[in-house]
Amino acid sequence: MFQWEAGIRGDHLQLGVILELLSWNQAPVARDAYQPQSTMLMVGFKGGLNF
Repeated sequence: MFQWEAGIRGDHLQLGVILELLSWNQAPVARDAYQPQSTMLMVGFKGGLNF
């Protein structure tokens, strides 16, 4: 698993981005049936106003 977050903050505005990379392998019990080896990348954005 890899996680990264960066952002900027001003007097009245804040912005950020989040990246998360997940990967998992096959389960021995359910090989090739339910849980193939996979990788997933999630990207998120956030923002806010300060007053």
